[in-house]
Amino acid sequence: KGKSATLHEMAYVLRMRGDLDGAMALYRQSLDIKEKLGDLKGKANTLHDMANVLVTRGDLDGAMELYRQSLDIYEKLGDLQGTAATLHEMANVLVTRGDLDGAMALYRQSLDIKEKLGDLKGKSATLHQMANVLDTRGDLDGAMALYRQSLDIHEKLGDLKGKASTLAMLAQIHSTRQEYEQALRALLESLNVLVTMGAMPDANTVMNILRDFKQQLGPAAFADLWRQVLGDTPQPEWLD
Repeated sequence: KGKSATLHEMAYVLRMRGDLDGAMALYRQSLDIKEKLGDLKGKANTLHDMANVLVTRGDLDGAMELYRQSLDIYEKLGDLQGTAATLHEMANVLVTRGDLDGAMALYRQSLDIKEKLGDLKGKSATLHQMANVLDTRGDLDGAMALYRQSLDIHEKLGDLKGKASTLAMLAQIHSTRQEYEQALRALLESLNVLVTMGAMPDANTVMNILRDFKQQLGPAAFADLWRQVLGDTPQPEWLD
């Protein structure tokens, strides 16, 4: 059992490095051992992670098949956390396929379980994904409501990265609605959180969004908006 767990961890490291073939080979070895031992929970976890690799490769059919096998085991074991996580991942695959109704149905099942478990972090992640779907559908009011619920949870948990991500999504909806002051405030708050964390790759992404926002409005209108929000504080050089 220790060997299978070590193989699983090594596979995860290879996956993070981008060596998907190497990861899959180690996951299969781990899976073989777990099947011989009758370790159902371990098997479900490895199938789940193998499915994640197939998603990265773009093999959505293969991924869904492994997620289903994993889900069957979690449900038989009464493992609610594993069930909720797998439903969430399956929903993500359906979003990629464009099956938004199917995705929302699975997200709701996942959300229900996470609420029963009191899993706030998982709940906020699923609310965020559901909001993305509503945004794609053009239901901006619905998306905004779910993003705000997600944001509330991020703030309660002190999840700064999640907070910054959700603020950036809220800003995009405000911008679409031409609520430019709220959009700028949300983007600046998101950027401030990320810079404070030292999460510079994500901060750079928000900086790019702000540059695009300035270009969209035009320099004069953006300057007026900046003064409205920040008074006499000068625009940073990177916005030029």
